[in-house]
Amino acid sequence: MILKSDLGLFLTTAFFGFVYQSPWGMAWAASGFFSTKFSETGNPAITENYPRYLQFGGIATIVLTNLAYLLGVRGTKYTTRIVVACLMGIIIVFGGFAASALCDTSSWAKEFFIATTVTYCLGCALTTTFKASIFVVCGILGSWAVKGFILGQSSTGFLSSLLSLATIAARGQDQPLVCAFYFFITSTLISSSCLVVYSCSFIKHPSVTMVLNTAAQYVAIEHETMAVKIPEESTVIVDQLAPEAPLFVGKHDELKEDPELNRGNSLHHGYCKIIKSTWDLLLSLFVTLVLTLSVYPAAIVAIKPPTTIIAHHTYTVIIFCCFGLGDLLGAVVATRMTLPRRAILPLALTRVVFVVLAIMCNVQPRTLPVWFISDCAPAIIYFLLSFTNGILLSLASAMAPASAQGAAEKGKISKLVAFVSALGMLIGSMTVFPLLKLINL
Repeated sequence: MILKSDLGLFLTTAFFGFVYQSPWGMAWAASGFFSTKFSETGNPAITENYPRYLQFGGIATIVLTNLAYLLGVRGTKYTTRIVVACLMGIIIVFGGFAASALCDTSSWAKEFFIATTVTYCLGCALTTTFKASIFVVCGILGSWAVKGFILGQSSTGFLSSLLSLATIAARGQDQPLVCAFYFFITSTLISSSCLVVYSCSFIKHPSVTMVLNTAAQYVAIEHETMAVKIPEESTVIVDQLAPEAPLFVGKHDELKEDPELNRGNSLHHGYCKIIKSTWDLLLSLFVTLVLTLSVYPAAIVAIKPPTTIIAHHTYTVIIFCCFGLGDLLGAVVATRMTLPRRAILPLALTRVVFVVLAIMCNVQPRTLPVWFISDCAPAIIYFLLSFTNGILLSLASAMAPASAQGAAEKGKISKLVAFVSALGMLIGSMTVFPLLKLINL
């Protein structure tokens, strides 16, 4: 349960989660933009397979970026600078996308495809670094902050799909470039708002100030040994905070002098210990995202409406909307409930049923028979898939840092959670290719 004293930060972390995911939700909602632009290349393979190219390239970038952050960034000394730089980069990327929506690229269509793919991957690297930095702070703040971030992240698909439907209704589905312009401008404005909130509010909150100034900020690593010095001002900040604040009840000694931080442990030993104590939760995250990304979003784009009542592009956006709604509701439910830790992994494994049902919808091209010819069936299946995704992703991501003792270990687990999540997304996106080939043998 979220306490009143934490509500402001909870909503802020939810906003950060929304910002992390929303630009890419806008990009997928603007599928008509990519189809129109890439069709000018004259290469049917690019026009048909671009969702898989972008998905695989983007997620591979996410994994590599998370790995680099996991191994290369220690402590929170440069967190503020990293986040501000990433947000400025994201604003530039989507400002460029918005400009390209109104430019004639027919004379250099192939070059535009390459430039779009590279820019997309660059944007993925920036948003991943932003998430990793914020997620470390959330992990130290508490499980409620992690759930807030996941809740904001889960709301993205639903809200961006609603915007897509509204734009199609207002501008017409025959104007994909104009629609895309509005999507990308919205993404730019959202990212700009995040920069203002982060710089003017978030980092000035006493709880966040404490986190950014704990001993984790002054980590010195020599010959794989972690030596930490806690400055006096950090302890002053902790002492000045209200003792009854939920974040710090019973944790003053932990934040002032964390034994895990001050003990000379090697980096290798530290992560091995963390993996040993949280392997079930990390595996649950991995399995959950592998199953989800094996059919989302590339398989949704390949679903053809069984009837001609709804246009293909509109039908795709409707399914995205149902998926986003399920993911959002799952994350909301996760903030109000908990499950036994031992139940998380078995539940994650049972979700393979939804993957089987999803590929038996009218995904084209195919040679296997279609099980579900109703327009409603894919929407229901993807809603259930995303609802369980929202619950399990939120609970596992929050339980992992909460099981640690000490700010340093919580920060390490948070980075590990981000890396494992990205790895699950990569493996899941790779399974899209064999799955779509399997139904078309």
